[in-house]
Amino acid sequence: MNNKLFFYVYLFLVAFLSINVFKHISQGAPPADYLIYAIIALTFLGLINNDLIDLFYGKSSLIISTIFDIIIYIGIFILSIFAMKYAENTLDTILYFLFIIISVLMIVVTIVKYRRQNLNTKT
Repeated sequence: MNNKLFFYVYLFLVAFLSINVFKHISQGAPPADYLIYAIIALTFLGLINNDLIDLFYGKSSLIISTIFDIIIYIGIFILSIFAMKYAENTLDTILYFLFIIISVLMIVVTIVKYRRQNLNTKT
């Protein structure tokens, strides 16, 4: 399977969702209308982060990609906590709670992956 195809599809989705978020903000919509779009866009951005760094810098640095991944997942965590305040029904609350759990797990996985790759490069 071609990973570059998924990269461009995810990049399109991030751009589309980001434009949708900015449109809602500029129209003065309440945060409940656009927070889920922002969280999903950040999730897709976390998936293609390493490819974006590789595209712009020519090579991927382990520490830079780890820092960007952790920043993105912390952003998802904070937005999900903020969005739970605006949740209108139980499904929204469950969805935001799952995003909180997933972001914490991805932060832990990113740190463990960094430590393992860092140990492998030293030996």
